[in-house]
Amino acid sequence: MLIDLSTDAILFRAHRSWLVACRDIAGFAGQDLKRALGLRGNPPYVVFELSRTSLTAAGVTVRPARSVDAVPQWFTEWDPAGLPTGLPEMVDGDVPRAALSRIRLVD
Repeated sequence: MLIDLSTDAILFRAHRSWLVACRDIAGFAGQDLKRALGLRGNPPYVVFELSRTSLTAAGVTVRPARSVDAVPQWFTEWDPAGLPTGLPEMVDGDVPRAALSRIRLVD
């Protein structure tokens, strides 16, 4: 799957850098992931795993999401309580490709 990615140094631009902790979705099948993250599309999904070590090494500082993070893309579904299942969302600026630890398919 890595060969299918753009070679751009930025993996996710800031307006698409919404994250959840891996431990909160570990072992979820596709439909569980859809519910947990409030996704509109159906599985299969591609999950990008970014370790804290790789994020820190790439200069990324992850923080809790705020309403102003939703403004640039008019992300009207944002909720200060987190995702529909209560999972907290985190966000930062651009996430560089160097922060990617693993990609996996969830169906």
